[in-house]
Amino acid sequence: MIDRHGYILFNNRNLPSHNLSSENLEGQRFAELLPQTHQYRYSQALAKVLASRQMESFQYSMQDSTWWELRLAPSKSIDHVILIIRDITQQRQLQSKAMKHSRFATMGVLAASVAHEINNPNNAIHFNANILHNICQDVLPILQEYYDVHGDYSCGGMNFSDVNQKLLDLCQQIVANSDRIKQIIYQLKRLARKEPESLQESINVAEVVSDSIAILHHQINKYTKHFIVHIAENLPLIKGHAQQLEQVFINVILNALQSLDNREKTVTVTVAFEGNEIVVRVVDQGAGIAPEHLAKITEPFFTTKFDKEGTGLGLSISANIVLEHRGIMIFDSKLKQGTTVKIAFPIETVGSEASLQLLH
Repeated sequence: MIDRHGYILFNNRNLPSHNLSSENLEGQRFAELLPQTHQYRYSQALAKVLASRQMESFQYSMQDSTWWELRLAPSKSIDHVILIIRDITQQRQLQSKAMKHSRFATMGVLAASVAHEINNPNNAIHFNANILHNICQDVLPILQEYYDVHGDYSCGGMNFSDVNQKLLDLCQQIVANSDRIKQIIYQLKRLARKEPESLQESINVAEVVSDSIAILHHQINKYTKHFIVHIAENLPLIKGHAQQLEQVFINVILNALQSLDNREKTVTVTVAFEGNEIVVRVVDQGAGIAPEHLAKITEPFFTTKFDKEGTGLGLSISANIVLEHRGIMIFDSKLKQGTTVKIAFPIETVGSEASLQLLH
């Protein structure tokens, strides 16, 4: 138990990972027993409990690789707060295994939007467009010569003077869009590949979000007419794994799209630099999440989408990936009004010590 200023009044058990023993604790500030990267979040949670008299919680890791859940609950006295600290290391290990061995969850959702034979027609388009481009380069001088002698004439419903300037450009656009399709297919296949465990890649979050949106192009058109994207320029880099983060953004955006009950509703994605964090927000005007479900949505196999064959793994895997990237996910939702998901990552220049927190 602590007082409103965070000083320990008493505790009932030792916690070696926190240097917390039963002796000589009275009068110490609990925040000082936490790693520095977690102290600000703890202070915020304490202030909320004192102001709202509602429980707050978050997860974090210690230097010995143990994982803990800290719950702050109001006591009968308005000046006291009860801290409940639970070892969740085994649970986190199980969730990590689910993340590594359950990538099929994302692939299963996306498979319906991609035809199995898409590579073959796209390769034909790409090959033939290049041939057409070469033909046009040979034929245009002949057509130009005819134009010089006989004047302007109709070509495909357009004046040759206009076609002459656009024909090669049209061929190049076909090739460029075919290349774009090829890249999207490559990104989808990459989701299923075994990837390295290192999280030391320098990541441009804006690019990863843009790639995720490109993959979801078909789903976006299916669920909404109003998909709004605001991405700030010249964002700092973060440390991590681009493929894993791509999976996070795909899951969160897809959930937002599937929550809409008609195509007039809006989904907005923003990427910005706030403080020392890169913040991605996904805001939808969907059905919202019931309060009793909000605290469970990142638990493995919990789903409210049984009618849509939901596996209950998408957000669980995503939450684990965000935590492994020293980030936080915050869910704010109201029934029949919509949901906001905030995902924040420390920038690359921030110290290497992990700051793994998941808030609801």
